[in-house]
Amino acid sequence: MSFETAFFGISGDGAAPLLIDAATIAHLAAMAVGLGSAVFADWTVLSRIALPLSADQLAVVRRAHRLITASLVVLWLSGLSLLALKTEFEIARLTPKLVAKLGTVAMLTLTASAMTYIALPL
Repeated sequence: MSFETAFFGISGDGAAPLLIDAATIAHLAAMAVGLGSAVFADWTVLSRIALPLSADQLAVVRRAHRLITASLVVLWLSGLSLLALKTEFEIARLTPKLVAKLGTVAMLTLTASAMTYIALPL
């Protein structure tokens, strides 16, 4: 039984490409939203680097951070779905590029966690 049939209840020759395309679109959209939000938040903070942020600006940064965190969740879900669909979690089928991507998203997740629990409360 294939992964698509077992996990999604979908069978047939067209199921895997459809699921891969859907996961890829979700992955790219999450990456675009997360990156755009991060650049916007960084720009907001850096534009006032010598001055404290106003309450309104801090609220904007907090909202952007929530959007970045949501994007990371979608990145993990869609990325793990793609990993399952393409490699079926077989270690031998992992490429160095894929391992680098996993490492990058893990570091982004650690950074987002540090922002949540250390930087934003300050």
